[in-house]
Amino acid sequence: MVFVKKVPGRSGSTKVQVAERRAGRHVALEHVGTARSDAELAVLMAEARRRLRPGQDALDLALPERPRTAGRGSSPRSAQRYCRSS
Repeated sequence: MVFVKKVPGRSGSTKVQVAERRAGRHVALEHVGTARSDAELAVLMAEARRRLRPGQDALDLALPERPRTAGRGSSPRSAQRYCRSS
């Protein structure tokens, strides 16, 4: 399993790596960067998480807003139940 790993550096900085567990050991697959502040660490952690799952960005469908109606079929669950597209 691949995961994000934070490793303390010598000068008080924090290294951010994408790692994997192989044969009972953590193996660094990619060094993302070195953070010297909390803000840099947050940016590097977000970048590392993005690299874990390439191509899994949010999909912007640009769907128009639907007006809410009262009565049967107004909830998203009931819409799934009654409007199957198979």
